[in-house]
Amino acid sequence: MSGEKAEAPQHDFLTIEKLAEEVKPFFGQMVLVHRHELAVLEGVGEDLHDLYYIARPVVRRPPHYSKEVWYSAVGHCEGLKQYLPAEMHDALLSQRKMNGGLPEKFVMKFDQGAGKIVDYDPNTHPALRRKLQEEEHARALSRNQETDDEDIDIRSLFEAD
Repeated sequence: MSGEKAEAPQHDFLTIEKLAEEVKPFFGQMVLVHRHELAVLEGVGEDLHDLYYIARPVVRRPPHYSKEVWYSAVGHCEGLKQYLPAEMHDALLSQRKMNGGLPEKFVMKFDQGAGKIVDYDPNTHPALRRKLQEEEHARALSRNQETDDEDIDIRSLFEAD
């Protein structure tokens, strides 16, 4: 060894901004989410753990036929306009319009937890997300410490009386 420190590998993590850039061309169009859900793309969202496609399903299915649905971005989202005949794409959009409307602008949202969803702000939300994640991590460590204090020696469960 030469004593030189090896550089850490650079990772290209997906961010809400990168996800928005990737799917913005599909805004207001029919998309196939997770390879089976037909929806109209409205935007993207983020919470403490994941990134999401925000869309409204086309199929009228209670309880959320007129509500936005947050689909995990771990799955796939593909625009269908280029694959469908124009009449078919327009008919599907028309159905969505009758079942709750079409989006007017591309949205980026941040879920702060406890049902508090706000418009995403690139100047404040990355730092807020880190802070909330650190707080959640500290709570998890505290819970683990509490259970560690109560743990039974697993070997005692298998010893004969």
